[in-house]
Amino acid sequence: MPDPVHAVVPPLPNTAPTDMAMVLERISDAFFALDTEWHFTYLNSHSEVLLQRRREELLGKNVWDEFPEAVGLNFYTIYHHAMATQQPATFEEYYPPLDTWFEVHVYPAPDGLSVYYHDVSEQRRIAAILERERVQFQTVAENSPDIITRFDREHRHIYVNPAIGAATGVPFRAFLGKTHRDLGLPDDLAMIWEEQTNVVFTTGHEVVFECSFAAPDGMRFYQARMVPEFDANGTAISALAITRDITALKHAENAVRTQETHFRALADAMPQIVWTARPDGYIDYYNARWYEFTGFLYGVGGDQSWEPILHPDDVLHCYETWYSAVRSGKPYQIEYRFYDRETDRIVNNESSEIIRMLDSEFDAFTDVRLDLYPDALRDEIDELEGEVYTNVNDGVYKCGFAG
Repeated sequence: MPDPVHAVVPPLPNTAPTDMAMVLERISDAFFALDTEWHFTYLNSHSEVLLQRRREELLGKNVWDEFPEAVGLNFYTIYHHAMATQQPATFEEYYPPLDTWFEVHVYPAPDGLSVYYHDVSEQRRIAAILERERVQFQTVAENSPDIITRFDREHRHIYVNPAIGAATGVPFRAFLGKTHRDLGLPDDLAMIWEEQTNVVFTTGHEVVFECSFAAPDGMRFYQARMVPEFDANGTAISALAITRDITALKHAENAVRTQETHFRALADAMPQIVWTARPDGYIDYYNARWYEFTGFLYGVGGDQSWEPILHPDDVLHCYETWYSAVRSGKPYQIEYRFYDRETDRIVNNESSEIIRMLDSEFDAFTDVRLDLYPDALRDEIDELEGEVYTNVNDGVYKCGFAG
């Protein structure tokens, strides 16, 4: 059927009268007429443009002499067949010398041929791009482990890839033209998909949601991302969904939650303060002992959460040491003092400081001077304290119970 954009005039006599010539000059198609000896008898102005030849150069000349490259193409074969059978023909053909695709309509008559044609190179280029994209999509979709589906506004499947068959146990072609309900799938599953599809068509925006399905091999969990597909007027005409099996991820999340529950139960049972921090240094967990010791509300954390109980003289050193370790990723060891503001007492969390604290921190409360850290014995005391600190106090760290 001729392209409706192009006016196709019925077959004309090869000797075109003046009024008919005026018509042929006004139509959007290029036109030429040939006699039974294949000579040009008429060409309109559009032919001059498409053939890149002046009509004066071609009138009375043999078409195959002037365009010899056409002899081995459909132009030659179909023109001869139309002339022999007196049957009209329509075809598309590429003409290399002009680097052009033509759509050609041939109308035979006893005294020759009337040929209407126009350039369809751009349409062919677009069609080739669309076909290439279609093949690429089909190749990706049909080999994807993810389920890929396309729905119309009535929730019918208008495309499905083979992965849906493996997931549901239903042959994937059985989905085409059917809704979830038509296929007898669970009502709750059908309702989720209907609701989400309606959102896509109503808002024109994508949605992401999760659902579960009792598959042949057990309960499976899925995450779907659905996007609208629009026509040239911007109307959503279909919804494309890519659905991924996240069952393994769900099981892993459950395992992590279980492990975290066990860790917290163990940490809360310990008499020591246990804490953890994120890679950026933000303290995100304290065990129960911390809240018992500090009286803080449960859930209070963050980089500054230690400051209220640190001895004022230790705050800057503590922060500098901590953030240096965060930046470098290297283990660190630090000694600091806690300050109990309610009892106005210094509380130490590090065994290495106990001797030094007992030696000097209580001098203000007594006149007795007992030297617990004499200069002559300091090396021995430090060595012994180092063994105790490393082998006893650091046990909690070596077991992985502290951040």
